[in-house]
Amino acid sequence: MRTLLSVVGGGALSAALATSAIAVGHDTPMYLLSMEMSDGKRLVAKPTLRFKGDEPAQIEIGEQDGSRYSMQVTLSPQADGTVSMASTITVAPAGRAAHRVMPVLRVGLGKPSTFEFGTESPTEKPFRVNFTVDRTGG
Repeated sequence: MRTLLSVVGGGALSAALATSAIAVGHDTPMYLLSMEMSDGKRLVAKPTLRFKGDEPAQIEIGEQDGSRYSMQVTLSPQADGTVSMASTITVAPAGRAAHRVMPVLRVGLGKPSTFEFGTESPTEKPFRVNFTVDRTGG
């Protein structure tokens, strides 16, 4: 059994609530964050969030079995054209211990990326987020 947090790349929603905080200002870029969140082999959600750079956005998912998933993310533009993605992810599957990670990643716009964390063994697979960040009009 191994515990991991990994990042790869350049880059069915049962019940979800997505919110974003939007600041007033015209110089701040707008981003579209498309995700596919999986707990082991099971798809949890495929949310898409649209929000301003340097402002946090959050998604919370609660399932009938008591499982809870949440993610807060802030995207900040970088001088080299990439985006810094700071996030806090909490995974609390029903009947299992909760996990919280706070990765900070630098990702390329439009490039599919992946990060995963948790335990991997013959019977368990880690929590995985496949995502793409794009800039959008605003």
